[in-house]
Amino acid sequence: MNRNDKGDIVLVIGIGNPSRQDDAVGYKLVNWLAEELGVEPLGEMLEPEDLTPPVSLVWVQQLLPELGEAMARCSLVVFCDAHTGVYEQDYLEGPVEPDYRTTLVSHHMNPETLLAMARDLYGHCPRGWRVSVRGYDFDFGDELSERTAGLARRALTAILGLVVSPDRPGA
Repeated sequence: MNRNDKGDIVLVIGIGNPSRQDDAVGYKLVNWLAEELGVEPLGEMLEPEDLTPPVSLVWVQQLLPELGEAMARCSLVVFCDAHTGVYEQDYLEGPVEPDYRTTLVSHHMNPETLLAMARDLYGHCPRGWRVSVRGYDFDFGDELSERTAGLARRALTAILGLVVSPDRPGA
């Protein structure tokens, strides 16, 4: 599949646990984007036929191989999550290149590997883009910490610019 059969689709994937405070950044961003764009976010189980142009939004607790088929129908996939300080920057935004990478735990998959799987299994690799903000509090709760909430607002603005801009990566 060299071209998707749904048109020019941007898929935004929010990653994280909505019950663990700052880990909910991906979940919150997908819902904030849905409100801003006037679209319904898709459920956790994304089927390729659920994708709709120009933007589809999905939230998952963790990346799974099953997302590869849907991703292969997209021109751009934006991965949104919180990080625990694994990146030097509190706010990280930039391209994600397909690459098979191992992880420390077997139930965790990274965006690079998922893009490579989409390419190799389904014949098309969309452009990948990462937006990751520093999380400071991962205790139980449904509110973001003040510092992470500020970073999340910055991420929302950046993602909106990506999905509505004709000059976005992959357009």
